[in-house]
Amino acid sequence: MGSVLTLLLVVAGAAVVYRAARPRPVFVIEVDAGRSSITTGSVTASFARDVAEICARNQVEHARVRGVVQGKRIVLVFSSSIPPGCRQQIRNMWSVTGWKAPLA
Repeated sequence: MGSVLTLLLVVAGAAVVYRAARPRPVFVIEVDAGRSSITTGSVTASFARDVAEICARNQVEHARVRGVVQGKRIVLVFSSSIPPGCRQQIRNMWSVTGWKAPLA
């Protein structure tokens, strides 16, 4: 019983460390049935619309796109429901309309 409790504590501790170390998103866009909504942070409405349109063209019904700070840039992190080709189209749009990471 003691080893099970120890294992559970180790797993819980690892989960807390992972969550704390994970970069916080600058913005989150959720796509649901062809409509996008900005659920965290801020990003231009036109970029959010473009994400929804690109997902619709690629038959992606539900998706999440997060913008996270990496160095001096904001990189996009995609939910697993977005296929690689669709991800690249969104990255291409971000390279035209996106911005650099805010100064800390």
